[in-house]
Amino acid sequence: MRYDALMLVTFSAMLAHGADQLTILPGAPTLRPGEQVTFTVKCGSTVLTDAKLAAAPAGVGSLNSMTYTAPKPLPNGVVVGEIVVTATSDKCPAATATITLLREDQRGWEARAVMGYHQAGASSTDFTQNVFFDFFVVRALSSHTDIWDSRWNLWGDVRVASAPQQVTTSVAEFAASFGETIGKVKVNEMAQSADYQTGIELRMHTYRAGDVRRTVGIVAWAGGEGTFQAPARRISVFEVPAKTSAQYPLFASRYPSAVAFPYVGFAPPDRDRFFRSYGAGFRYMAFDSRARYAPPSVYTVTFGQDEAITGGALRSVVWKADVFYPLPLGKDNGRWNFLFLFGTVNMRLSRATNPTPLILKAATKKDSNGNDVPIPGFDPGVAIITVPSNRDTYRIGVGIDFVNLLNSWRAKTNSAPANPPPAAPKN
Repeated sequence: MRYDALMLVTFSAMLAHGADQLTILPGAPTLRPGEQVTFTVKCGSTVLTDAKLAAAPAGVGSLNSMTYTAPKPLPNGVVVGEIVVTATSDKCPAATATITLLREDQRGWEARAVMGYHQAGASSTDFTQNVFFDFFVVRALSSHTDIWDSRWNLWGDVRVASAPQQVTTSVAEFAASFGETIGKVKVNEMAQSADYQTGIELRMHTYRAGDVRRTVGIVAWAGGEGTFQAPARRISVFEVPAKTSAQYPLFASRYPSAVAFPYVGFAPPDRDRFFRSYGAGFRYMAFDSRARYAPPSVYTVTFGQDEAITGGALRSVVWKADVFYPLPLGKDNGRWNFLFLFGTVNMRLSRATNPTPLILKAATKKDSNGNDVPIPGFDPGVAIITVPSNRDTYRIGVGIDFVNLLNSWRAKTNSAPANPPPAAPKN
């Protein structure tokens, strides 16, 4: 969180005329709105409990004995060089300390960073579970401080997903250790696929209801998506149906080049470009003007084209709906904590097909120990068939604020002992 300094920090102590000197600790505290500091006054090495403190100017904040509390919110228009706290005692000369008050940056919300779990899949296919990182940013293309007042906005969104993760714990256990579970994902598994969009938004109207600001606008965007894995790592190998099988005629009609081989391997095309996409539509956003750093709820509906949905080519019309909702869980130190829920669906607006599915047997062979192992795609008996993406997709998930999550990891790391004590000897 960014802050603008309201008052400069200085610390000065008058030189003692005797051997001992009066000191105030801390000598140069920095406070945010509503925070407080308790001072300790010493005469030499002796703590004085009967010392008297006075703050100047007295109208900014409150001083109760040894404790000073910064005003919340800080008063606007106050021009004060510094707040000086003076300690006096009959035993030592007086001493002073100054306090820095920080005013929160009043610029409006413009970005969110979320990390969590999502489940993704396509129509009539198995789903995968992945850890994801999502970063969404909106910048006003005007001099307005808040997004809901700007006529034109520039925005972008990037989402990176990990390798598939198998979560087998119960819902209660998963919720209790959400951040710890995410932190166990290996670095080399974190970025396996990504998608991004960037575009502009034309705000049509802002509805004001108390502290809530609701905006409706037109958005236009372009983007892409893809995986960072070679097709050889995503191949599935099956046995070709026997000629006596009831599935053989159907298999032969679809894949005539594979019937001469004992195995068939299905893999995505070796594509040299990301799947491109673009679209335009409407976006609704709801802000809380009091919680300036809380991300808004967002609902976006667009129409366009997406190569990932239409077999690798820009054709037909794809309808995309994207929902992001910050679910408030409560307050901690005066700030709301959120659990972020989201969902995305991509649907091709064309007539659906209902072909008969092929139920094929996974191809395996015996290893030197007599165990069944998958047949690799490079086996000479495998016919390779490329399968372009041509299905509707969805994604649903849950996440938490990435900055708070990172701070929790750092706190645990810093609190861990550098050299753990040796284990007790066994009897």
